[in-house]
Amino acid sequence: MALAVDAAGQFSVYFGRQTGRVIFGSHAGLVAKFLGAKVDSVALAADVLSLPGTRTAFLGVQRVDSGTALEVDKKGSRSVQLAQLSSDSRATIDTQAKRLQSSLLEAIDARVGSTSLMSSDFSGGLDSTSLAFLAVARVGRLATLTFHTDEAPVPDDADRARQYAGLRPAFEHLWVEGTAQHLPYQKLTAAADLPDWAPLTMAPLRLRLQVAAAGGSVLHLVGEGGDIVLSSPHTYLADLARRGELGRLWRHCRAWARLRGRSPIELFRRALLLASTSQRATLHALARSLVASTDRSSNSWEDLALTRWSSPSCDFLSRSARTALAEYVVVVADRADAEGRSWGDDMTLDQLRSMAGTLQAVRSAAKDIDISVHAPFLDTAVVEACLSVPAHRRYDPKTPKPLLRKALWGLVPSEVLNRRTKGDYTRMAYLGARRAAPRLRALLDSPASADYGVIDPVAVRRALESGLQGNVAPWGELNKIFALELWLRAQDSRDADV
Repeated sequence: MALAVDAAGQFSVYFGRQTGRVIFGSHAGLVAKFLGAKVDSVALAADVLSLPGTRTAFLGVQRVDSGTALEVDKKGSRSVQLAQLSSDSRATIDTQAKRLQSSLLEAIDARVGSTSLMSSDFSGGLDSTSLAFLAVARVGRLATLTFHTDEAPVPDDADRARQYAGLRPAFEHLWVEGTAQHLPYQKLTAAADLPDWAPLTMAPLRLRLQVAAAGGSVLHLVGEGGDIVLSSPHTYLADLARRGELGRLWRHCRAWARLRGRSPIELFRRALLLASTSQRATLHALARSLVASTDRSSNSWEDLALTRWSSPSCDFLSRSARTALAEYVVVVADRADAEGRSWGDDMTLDQLRSMAGTLQAVRSAAKDIDISVHAPFLDTAVVEACLSVPAHRRYDPKTPKPLLRKALWGLVPSEVLNRRTKGDYTRMAYLGARRAAPRLRALLDSPASADYGVIDPVAVRRALESGLQGNVAPWGELNKIFALELWLRAQDSRDADV
């Protein structure tokens, strides 16, 4: 028997062992219920820190890794690699563009082959807009949906969406008007299976899906995953330093610093520092700091951009969680660097794995609306084509997403492919948090996550209050805490019902 998982982990498989048997399923919670497994506090802390691994929130329940198959027989089990998720040092934008083009066209054709009753997100950004142009060429007419709210407008994206929609008469462009209720945090709902922050910010997508379904669509395209497979995490800068491409590194640091209004010197220094450190050494250093309860917090964008495991998350953990987690980190460290991946490639894979919970939450919401959601950028062939290009080659400060631009030139209008800006939705997070402040504070008044020994509520409250006052806040890390808290409360409620 083989349990196979796609390259992006969109369709997860979980398993556990019991008296010589392997219990498996598509939901970790169901496997845990069958096994009688309890919550794994160390795994929860590891998830807050975004540490790699296949542990789940339940003791003894593991995830089959993305792009692999778990083969099980009477002799035991072994993991077999299915998808090619490592980069090829010979691969370039030019050599892989045709491969990506074919993969994306096949991805669209596969959807069109199942139904012509389709719709698509149309944010004005490069990813969803490109998919819409590819799809409309196949179906003849396509409903495209752009979310907008006067509460927190993003005029750059809205203006682009309006402009691009006018380039194809076959687009039925729909403006989906949101209200304050569609800001983040207005509905504090736990993810159904494992902790995930997606339900906290899903209201705009849910509204778009409702409009699409009301118009007769049964399949909706989204651009999720495009940013991950087509771009690169900032850690790719360390790969440039490690390769000795210092001139290119300096140019990229200048470009990033210019976008942030900062000096490139510190970013350059941090890239050199990370380049001189192995992943194993970095993890061992993390373990030591966890045991010492070292305060690793930093407001420096450069430090956060080139820190492999985000420092604010460390500060949110309780002393007991840090101590227990340090032991696990040492185990992870001993497996690090085994495949010799670069900093940028390795972090890309971690980001890709983190999408699994998000897509599961999205599909769960779509099921309630009787519409299916598809993310072509996460199809295995597309992922393999993109990740074959090393992370340090996937980003170019002068050309956004150069691989996609090269692949789709002539198929998607140049106005779309040449866009250099990106809409900023940060204001939505701040406004949503302020509007939901009483409920967010109440969530942290007597948190279950502290009862389980995972978080230090004082540190989390401090970060939340700072963000509510308009200061720079680690919303990504806070979202993980909120998601964890909601999930644990839901688990406790289910246990009480048993």
